[in-house]
Amino acid sequence: MRFRIARSIVPEQIERQAKYWKAGSSKAAFRGPQWKGVPGMSETMQIVLGICVLVAVYIFTRQFHAWRFSKTYRFIINDLQEKGALNPDSAVDLPYAKKSMLRIGTRDYRPKALEHLAMKRIVGMTENGRYYLIPKPEDLPTV
Repeated sequence: MRFRIARSIVPEQIERQAKYWKAGSSKAAFRGPQWKGVPGMSETMQIVLGICVLVAVYIFTRQFHAWRFSKTYRFIINDLQEKGALNPDSAVDLPYAKKSMLRIGTRDYRPKALEHLAMKRIVGMTENGRYYLIPKPEDLPTV
């Protein structure tokens, strides 16, 4: 067995190397303290619990994004009503209609929500890029 002599070996390093050599060259003794998991819980239960937490986080994030989109839908519809954009003649420009190239801060849901509202025929768009609310059939006057 060949030993390498280091230039400046401190006593802690010598003790660690001695444990390493006594362990039959296995690295287990050299690693140090390991995380043993939750006391009283089997490894299978830890895996199941971990998967449940991941599923819960996934569902929570989906619900959060759905909540943000519904809040943004209401904001856009209220904004168009306040501006009086109720037909193509009174359509208005919306500053948040285009995605910004310079994104600073949290995600802006307004451009994507406006696109969804246009696909659902709740909001209309003129040829020159102005937006207006499309009236519901029950809001139209009867003849």
